[in-house]
Amino acid sequence: PLTPVLHLSCPPLDLPTVPKECSPAEFPCRSGQCVALALRCDGDHDCRDGSDEEGCCQPAPCQSHEYPCGLRACLNASLVCDGQQDCADGSDEGGNCSVPCQLSCTHLCYPSPQGPRCWCDPGYRLAEDDLSCVDIDECAERGERACSQTCLNAPGSYSCGCLPGYLLEPDGRVCKLTGKPCDRPEPMLLDLPAMAGSQGLPPHQALPLAKVGRLTAIDYAVKDKSLYFAEVGGDSIGLLRLKDWGRLSWKQAVAVEGTVTSLALDWLSGNLYWIGGQPPSIRVAAPGGQWALVLLSEGLQGAAWLALCPHASTMCFVTAAGSHRSSAAVECAAMDGTGRRVVWRRARAPTGLAFGGAGTRLYWADRGECGLSQGTAGGVAVVQVLGSWLRTGWGACPVSPSLGRGGSHLGFC
Repeated sequence: PLTPVLHLSCPPLDLPTVPKECSPAEFPCRSGQCVALALRCDGDHDCRDGSDEEGCCQPAPCQSHEYPCGLRACLNASLVCDGQQDCADGSDEGGNCSVPCQLSCTHLCYPSPQGPRCWCDPGYRLAEDDLSCVDIDECAERGERACSQTCLNAPGSYSCGCLPGYLLEPDGRVCKLTGKPCDRPEPMLLDLPAMAGSQGLPPHQALPLAKVGRLTAIDYAVKDKSLYFAEVGGDSIGLLRLKDWGRLSWKQAVAVEGTVTSLALDWLSGNLYWIGGQPPSIRVAAPGGQWALVLLSEGLQGAAWLALCPHASTMCFVTAAGSHRSSAAVECAAMDGTGRRVVWRRARAPTGLAFGGAGTRLYWADRGECGLSQGTAGGVAVVQVLGSWLRTGWGACPVSPSLGRGGSHLGFC
């Protein structure tokens, strides 16, 4: 096998080039983007110009402080029965507007052409008794459409927050990474067999890793400039550290039994998780390799692609990957091995897992579907976010200029 090489380069800061033509499984945005057709009319602006939400047949329902006009428009309740036709069809006037409000409404009572009705302040919805109002949990209902990272619900409202290292944008929803662009090349590991024939690598300095054979699993600690790796036929997980510019140190991180198929670093505690052995099991060891424990050992046939979300204490993985079964399963559990659950059963050939959206979304690539999908650790809202133009490196999908070859290691910052 070819020797892995550590490449040192500074990644470009501009956005990736988008394809000029969209596949039949994608929606063409006016801005030039291509988004998965499943994202069309989902209530979220996936195109930069919002064109994927224009002309949708099912508009969002009116809120509890709004009156539904007859032409799919919503009118503020304070304008109903005020003597002026505010709805285009005049449906906000007439009828039983003269009947006085005598209901015991929790919030407000307004007259309407259908008679007196209770209305709720923004951030609340009318309860089943049509009198009281209950708080809307925007964080639970809207997910990333409410906040890009952390969300805190409050009576009648909600607020967004950001993880350390991020700053809330003026829109109060999106978090922006703080810090400065790199002023010198940062380390980047490339798997030469997967990169064979690829073009367009940025200028870089190559440092051959003479002591490393064919890799089976990797993870990295950005803060420490460290790379954890496992090799074919190896009996340990190794640790490479970039001590000075261009100088590497190597040592054994933890001894293992059997081939390691996937590993992941808990960047909060420093604990190392991995899948390996026969039969497969998921194990964890403290920094330095002490106190190795088996977390899960049952039903892990074909287990691979371990991903961690430390601040949510969640780990996810794929079972039956590469088997003859028609589908694989994406599963999650707490990082102590408890609360194991199936997130998605209909994955065909998942090749990677990664957490994004501050841990609120789980992404995976799928060779069988020729795309990139997202779900949640709770097992809902699975959609394909990149369609058939995803470049996987196995030749099963059309080539996209915006994604690199390889696809066996998926990551987000």
